[in-house]
Amino acid sequence: MNNFRTIWKSFCSILLISAALSVSAPLLISCEHKDLYYPDSSPFRSLQVKLQWKHLEGHDMPEGMRVIFFPKDARDTRDAKDSNHLKDAKDSKDSSNNRDGEAEPWIFDFPYGEGRQIELPFNDYSVICFNNDADGIIWENPESYSRFSASTKIVETPDGNRACLTPPWLCGDHIGLVSIRNTDSDQVITLHPKMEVSRYTFEVNGIRKLEHVTAIRASLSEMSEKKVMAEMQEKKVLAENDSIQEKQSAEEKQLASEGNLSESSSLLLFGGEVSGKQLKGDFYTFGYNPSSNAPIIFKLYLKSRSGKTHVVQQDVTEQIRIAEGNASRQQASGRPNTLADVHLVLNLDFEIPEEAGGGSSGGAGFDVGVDDWGDINEDIHL
Repeated sequence: MNNFRTIWKSFCSILLISAALSVSAPLLISCEHKDLYYPDSSPFRSLQVKLQWKHLEGHDMPEGMRVIFFPKDARDTRDAKDSNHLKDAKDSKDSSNNRDGEAEPWIFDFPYGEGRQIELPFNDYSVICFNNDADGIIWENPESYSRFSASTKIVETPDGNRACLTPPWLCGDHIGLVSIRNTDSDQVITLHPKMEVSRYTFEVNGIRKLEHVTAIRASLSEMSEKKVMAEMQEKKVLAENDSIQEKQSAEEKQLASEGNLSESSSLLLFGGEVSGKQLKGDFYTFGYNPSSNAPIIFKLYLKSRSGKTHVVQQDVTEQIRIAEGNASRQQASGRPNTLADVHLVLNLDFEIPEEAGGGSSGGAGFDVGVDDWGDINEDIHL
C-alpha cells in the first residue's frame, strides 16, 4: 500500500511540473526575443502642431498634410499615439546606418490640414511636412531629413529619350530643429506650407492643319528632376512657448556643403491640346536647373492621322531664365511663396502633312506606336 502511495505522489509531481513548464515556456521564449520597456525609461511629451496657410491664400486646402519628425538620435524607440511609426529595440540599433545618423522617423497625418495635438518622446527633431494627396510623387531617402526628396516616374519620349513625368501640385514646409523637453509650459510648433512646384503654361502658334493631329506630347529640357524638401529655408524652433531662434541646423549645413541635390537635369514630358488655331497646355515642374549652361529646348511631338509623328522644337532658354530669375529675386526680398509662373510662347512655321511622310524645316516624321506615347499627368485645373 505504501508503495502505491509513493508511486501516486511521484506521478502527481510529474504532472504538476509538466503543467508549470508548459505555461512558463512561452514566457521564457518571449523574453528571449523581446526587450521590455518601462514608462520611466522613455518619457513622452504632448506637442501642439499648428498649420498656418497664409502663403497659400486663394488655393484649395489639401485633403490632408503629412508631418514627419526625424529624431536626432535613437534615445526612444516606442510608439507615439496616432503615429505611423512602428519599431522595436533592433530598429533603433540599425538606425545608426542612416546617412544622417538619425533614428527611424515618426509620421503623423493631419486630415484637411487642420492642426492638432500629438505625443513624442523627449528628443531633438527635424521636421518636414507636405500634402499627402500628391498622387504620382515618388519619395526618395525617407529616413533622411537632409536628403528626403520628391521625384516622379521615369518614362520615354516618343523619340526614345529618358524623361520624367510632371509632378502634381505640392506644398510643404520644414524646420531644422525642434526640441521636445520636459517642461511645464505648453509646447507648440507652427508650420507654414508654401508652394513647392512652379506652374508652367504654353501656347504654340504657327502650326497649320491642326485637324490632322490625333495626339500631342511635348518635352522641356534642363528641368530639375527632383525636389529636396529641406532646402531653401534655415529655421530653428525650440518647442517651448513657441519661441523661435534663427539658426541653421547641422543637417542644413551638410546639405549646403554637398551642393543642391535638386540640381540634376532631365527632360520633362507632358501633354497639350488643340485650342482654335493654337496648341495649349499647362503643368507643374520642380523648376529648371540653374547650374546648367545648356539651352532649354521645348520639343513638340504631333501625331497625325497618317500614323506619323512630326517633331518641331524651339529654344525657350531666355523666356524661362527671365521668369525664374524674377521669382528668385522676389523670394530673396522676403516673399517665400513666390515660385515661377512661367508662360511660354512658341511661334513656329509648320504644316501637318495630309499623307504619311513629309516634313519641313525644323521638323521630321517617324513612325511611333501607341504604347510609345507613355503616360502623362493632366494635373492642372484652372
